[in-house]
Amino acid sequence: KDKIEVLQKYKQATDLAGARRFAEATALYRELLRDNPDMTDVWLQLAEMYGRRGMTADAVNAYKEVIKRNAKDPAGLTGVAAGLLRLGKLDEARAHAELAVDVAPAAAHELLVRIAIQRGDADTARREAQLAQASDRSLPMPAFVEGLILHGQGRYDAALPHLMEAKQALASRTVQMPDVNYYIGDSLAHLERYAEAEQFFREEIGINPAHVTVTEMTL
Repeated sequence: KDKIEVLQKYKQATDLAGARRFAEATALYRELLRDNPDMTDVWLQLAEMYGRRGMTADAVNAYKEVIKRNAKDPAGLTGVAAGLLRLGKLDEARAHAELAVDVAPAAAHELLVRIAIQRGDADTARREAQLAQASDRSLPMPAFVEGLILHGQGRYDAALPHLMEAKQALASRTVQMPDVNYYIGDSLAHLERYAEAEQFFREEIGINPAHVTVTEMTL
């Protein structure tokens, strides 16, 4: 009985999040945590809200609160790593991704791929891509990595088949990989195929509404 109010408030916040009223949901989750700071599920939901609103540093701090309470929480570790990667803090991102390998191998290796790409380390990216796909056969990381490498070299026409291969492989997955549609769209835009590019940018926003670069491009 003592927790009925807490549960009602949690449900209300979750309903607001489902209705995409992220600012209101954030306020309710924060209110819950003031009185119940050890509710890791609420910290995870708060981190998600911050991420949806493009508040990456706040999302990282919320994920770190999860790790304080459970050092091996998969969502906490991968959430921190992903946020730090977006903030350009590559050493810290890699450290958290490596800690996540034992508890969330596919997600951890996918993050290590992205970190290696940011560093311009193609060999490590390819190696981590193979490890990611070995952990989850539905993750088309090798094709995605080849597309990213070619895209980074400005070889957009050559990048497209690899990126499209990755996209087609993802068709059977419920959870989509971020950035695949973005890099397809960006490659098409560089090839002046703007109408096609817009379609993929909009798909990316549907998967990742906080993707600031794509949002700016489609405004």
